[in-house]
Amino acid sequence: MKTASIISWFAVLLSTIALAWSLSRPSPLTEADIEKRVDIALIEHEKGFVAKLRPDFQSMFSDMTDDPESQEWTPQTLEELVAPLVKITSQIVEE
Repeated sequence: MKTASIISWFAVLLSTIALAWSLSRPSPLTEADIEKRVDIALIEHEKGFVAKLRPDFQSMFSDMTDDPESQEWTPQTLEELVAPLVKITSQIVEE
């Protein structure tokens, strides 16, 4: 049991040294860099989400309207994805 105790204390000492060393080193990323990376990741995720939903929305909109623009419709953001729905509902409200 004495060997296990020595190994345990050595592991605790080594992990404490590693923790102190990692905390003392400056981070290579600034807060602005992190925010920029997060923004880019969110934009890419949004584009993928919109690309996944586009065929369903396009078939729904083509059933609702005879607009020839719906064939060339390529949304990139969620706002562009739901814009035809907003247009259709606003036309219904105006009538």
